[in-house]
Parts: sequence; structure tokens; C-alpha cells
Amino acid sequence: MTGPHEITDETLTAFLDGELDAADAQAVRDAVEANAALRAHLDALKIDRGAVKSAFKNVLPALDEMPDFSDAGKTPALWWRMTAMLLAGVALGFLLRGGGPAGTELEDWRDYAAAYHRLYVTDTLTTAEGQSDNFGALQAALGTSLPEELLRIDGLTFKRGQVLGLNGTAIVQLAYLTEDGRPVAICLTRSSAEPEGQVVQVRQGVGSVSGRQGELDYLVLADLDEAALGKIAKQTASVL
Repeated sequence: MTGPHEITDETLTAFLDGELDAADAQAVRDAVEANAALRAHLDALKIDRGAVKSAFKNVLPALDEMPDFSDAGKTPALWWRMTAMLLAGVALGFLLRGGGPAGTELEDWRDYAAAYHRLYVTDTLTTAEGQSDNFGALQAALGTSLPEELLRIDGLTFKRGQVLGLNGTAIVQLAYLTEDGRPVAICLTRSSAEPEGQVVQVRQGVGSVSGRQGELDYLVLADLDEAALGKIAKQTASVL
């Protein structure tokens, strides 16, 4: 670690786990004390160890034993990617059971999706190589067809699609990376509600644009400026 402005999530996690040396740990303390946003982010990364163990029992029920990460120290980048993916799964289970950062309220599926997306970092999607082979399964989960143009959004590289759900309703999440490695998600779910206009707002600390096209509600999530988010949302709506 070279300075307080270069403190990454990996560094903060190591700090929480007591893995930093004295000098780096003090640098993190100083930076957190001086930066309210960083302090809030550190609080958001704190995970109760007992809750994690309990969540793993539900998230990974088919495993007879935990994977062997004994060689992780030899490949720290791979270890961090694996950890990020596993913790994202655990956190999603926690969120869908009603949990969330203190002081936040998850009012509808868009808030849950945004809270989940907030956990994403570049490495969450780096190892996903345009996994479009399950596109048919995504459509089946929604019970409607989806245009393949969704896999070719301008300026984005499609990385993977997955089926989420809330209160028995399927939500499809399509995940992408921008050219500079920032995660973007387009979430879709069927709705019979009355049409509403496009809404631009920050949800759970993540920039978002939501709207409805036909029978589908869509939600674009990313740490991008409003113009960039609007461009992605406009193209999404145009192909649905």
C-alpha cells in the first residue's frame, strides 16, 4: 500500500482480518478517521463471521467440505477473485433475508438489486468470459423472450447472466464491464403494473436508471455519470 488514496477493498479486507503490518494498519486507521466516505465503506465491508458460516451452509449446500485454498498465498489475485465471488453470494443471501447496511431500507426489488451490485468490483467479473450460453435459461426463468441485442450494448463487454429472485418473482441480471473495468448491471423482471416514466436516482449508493418497456421492468446500475447511465438505459429500452 503506497498511500491513503490508494486504499482498495482488498486492503480494507486485510485490515479487518488483521493481516496488515503495523505501518499499513495505522495508515488505514488514519485514512478512515479523515474520510467519512471511506469510514462508511469500511463499515459496509464488516461481516459477522458467524453469519458467514451460517450463510455458507445455505449458499453452498452441495459441498461436502470447503474448497482447499492452501495455495492461495502463491496466487493472491486468484484468491481475491474467488473470495469476492464467494462473499457476493453470501451477501446476496443475507440481503434477500432482509439484511442490509445499517440505516438503509430496501423497499423493492430495485433496492435489493442495487445493494447486491454495490458489492461488485472488477475482479467479480474478470473471470467470466462472456458466458452467453445460458441465455435461453434466463428467458425461461422470466417466461418471456429477450433480444440478443442485450448482449451487445455499446461500450460494454457482456460477462455473464444469472437468475435472481425476490418473493417468488424472477429477476434476470445481465452483468458487463466498461472499457475501463467498471461493473454494470442490467436487471429485468416482468411486471403487470401501470407504465411509468424513466427514473434516475442513486439507490443504495449506486447510480441507477429504471423504467418499463412492454411487460418488462428494467434497471441499469453502475458507478457512472448520469449521461453514461442514460445512454445505456436508452439503448436497453430501444431493444426490449
